[in-house]
Amino acid sequence: MSDGFAPGNRIRDINPDGSSAEDAWAAEHGGPAESARGDAQSGSPARLTAGRGRRFVSSTTGAPTLDAATAAQTAPPAPIPFDWDSAEARAEQYDAKKAPRKGKRAERAYRQLLEERRRAEAERSAVEANREAKGVAGFRDASRHGSHVAMSNPEYTPSKMYEASDPTPPERGKRWYTRLVIIIPVVVVLVAGLVAGIGLPALAQARATAEANEAARQFTTELAAFEAAWTSENLQALLGPLPHAGIEESADALQQPPEAQEAFGTECGAVLADATRAATAMTDNPPPTLAVLPSASFSAAYRDAQQRDGEFAALRQTAQTLLGALSNTIAPIAAFCTNFQAGVTIENHASARDLAELEPLRTVAPGGVITIDNVQATCDDPLGCVDYANEEQRRKYAATWRSIQEERMESLIAHYRDACWLDVLKPYCTLMSDAWNEAKSGVTAAANAMEQLQVSDEPGQPPFPRLAEATAEMNHVFQEVADKAKLEAGSVDPESLLDVEPGWETRMLIRLVTQYETHLATAVTDYAASASA
Repeated sequence: MSDGFAPGNRIRDINPDGSSAEDAWAAEHGGPAESARGDAQSGSPARLTAGRGRRFVSSTTGAPTLDAATAAQTAPPAPIPFDWDSAEARAEQYDAKKAPRKGKRAERAYRQLLEERRRAEAERSAVEANREAKGVAGFRDASRHGSHVAMSNPEYTPSKMYEASDPTPPERGKRWYTRLVIIIPVVVVLVAGLVAGIGLPALAQARATAEANEAARQFTTELAAFEAAWTSENLQALLGPLPHAGIEESADALQQPPEAQEAFGTECGAVLADATRAATAMTDNPPPTLAVLPSASFSAAYRDAQQRDGEFAALRQTAQTLLGALSNTIAPIAAFCTNFQAGVTIENHASARDLAELEPLRTVAPGGVITIDNVQATCDDPLGCVDYANEEQRRKYAATWRSIQEERMESLIAHYRDACWLDVLKPYCTLMSDAWNEAKSGVTAAANAMEQLQVSDEPGQPPFPRLAEATAEMNHVFQEVADKAKLEAGSVDPESLLDVEPGWETRMLIRLVTQYETHLATAVTDYAASASA
């Protein structure tokens, strides 16, 4: 049975909605659909119909081709908008899904909805690709929400309406509580920047101004205290003590006469105490200096203090010079007064004992004649001599003299070792301590020679040769070390090396102490001149 298909016949337009060719022909020619089927008896061919398809014409090669009338119908039909795929529809579906939920639950539900839409779209795309690859024709693509026919056409390209629609819901503004997570840190950063840009410089300026005000206040306070201490009365007090005026030249520097000791005590007593008080007050209130602050220009008090500090600069320099002179003179002068007076006291004590204990035993006046064993001896001691012919008095005198000399020499050894008159004379004092230690070793020998007196009447010999020998040996060992001490003193006072006369030691002391007094007086005078300028 023939299917009635003839290549030369035209195929009527196919209704995409699925109506038959007869109905289309009837609508075009105004006749019933049955007349289009043909008359089998008259031999006219029947019009073939197809549920879906395109109209073809026969070519010279026998291959079906599209005629011009139907060429316009080969293009895909116009896209039909999908309500579910529009922005409004997606938003409504999104709100419908999300409405019952809040917060993180809404976000999870929204992500789940997106995932379901993506899976459904992927499945639809896979089915469509499979159909087009196999060339299935005549079937309505029910997986799409449009009306079109898929044909076996290798050059067919689906239009955009066939592509997978984007299931992403429309962008919506974030909820207020999610924006706070970003807004709050931003506000904090902005406020911190505002504080750093405005508050910190203002705070730094306020702090610098406070520091400058404090520096100015401190300078003003110290300047007032300085002016109260550095008065003309205190300056005059510094010029008071003159210890050298209380030293008198003597063969033994520590054996000062009473009037010299009185003058020395005055200079080193109340006068020195007043000078020490003034020096302490001035030292405790030195000339102030304004602290240098780089960021102090905002303080009016600091600027005023700067001006006064500049005016005070010259006076500050002379004041610092005077402070140096005070530290280099007042303390040495005070130490000299104390130590020298201690040495004088040792000699005074020995002299007092001598006067009280030995003077009554000196019954022979200076230049008197002592006769013992028919030998006559002349007393050459300016203080007088004991009557050596009286053995009892002689032995008593020898024992008392030894006691006094040993006590004196032990005291002088400690004095020169521990209480040197001036620090610059310490090497000299150390050797003098050794000299008195050597002399002490000969005291016993001299005392024994006095007790066991040896008498000689030989011409050119002393009347008491062993006593004279012991005394000479004691003086020799002392002088030998004392000469070395003088060399050390010459390194401080060169003039003493040229001084070979008795009393050189006291003259050396007068020169050294005068140097300290002159140095202090010069500094005081310079400061007074600067202060009055």
